[in-house]
Amino acid sequence: MARRLREVEARVLQALAELDGAVEIRDLAGRLGLDQSPVAGAVAVLADEGLVEITQTEHPEYRLGSRARAFPERTFPERIVARALAAAGGRATIPQLAERAGLPTKTVGESLRWLLARGWARREGPELVLGEAWPREGEPEVG
Repeated sequence: MARRLREVEARVLQALAELDGAVEIRDLAGRLGLDQSPVAGAVAVLADEGLVEITQTEHPEYRLGSRARAFPERTFPERIVARALAAAGGRATIPQLAERAGLPTKTVGESLRWLLARGWARREGPELVLGEAWPREGEPEVG
């Protein structure tokens, strides 16, 4: 004797029939106006009964890396270094900037390419000098 479908299972089958193609669980849940958890549970039960086919695919997920999470206030190091350079009067060596910024000297050195490319700083001998693109008041927009 066939079991009676739960409401969510019936709704999943109806939505899949209307879509007539593969759909991601988050999209199916959104279409049904439900959380992903009950929809995923219903799909699993229906798959066990041969009523739904599940195809596993990998989707990239992006999240902040451990190095970026370590930056104060989640600010990129080149912005931290530019702030430190401005606070130092617009002129400092890399070790001085590292100390003022609270970053390892290596991180300050790695940020140089971005600072120079954006015009936030320029080199003058062993020192960095605040560049014209860094406003004298406030900060440039993100970018």
